Amino acid sequence: MDLKQMMIWGNLVRARQTGNPEEEGADLVPKSWELLCRTKDGTTKTIASAVLAYDTDADGNILYTNGNAVFLLRASGQKECLLRERMIQQVFFIPSQAD
Repeated sequence: MDLKQMMIWGNLVRARQTGNPEEEGADLVPKSWELLCRTKDGTTKTIASAVLAYDTDADGNILYTNGNAVFLLRASGQKECLLRERMIQQVFFIPSQAD
């Protein structure tokens, strides 16, 4: 999606949101854009909502964005906001030199 399309989409999403649309880190995509996990027993669980893009590493950590912030969800379940910035459309882990 080019920048113009993302801006239009962002305006549309903000128009639909309740609360303060200028809130820092507010979701750029709807909450219905979920990151799901299928367990070994076949059940499906929601990992995160309002996910625009994500990546995983070999340790089971998940890096994802809602379009206005980047979050790290550790394999332990701990969630951390790493960055708040506008119009984030991709995220990825960079392997360390030791890997």
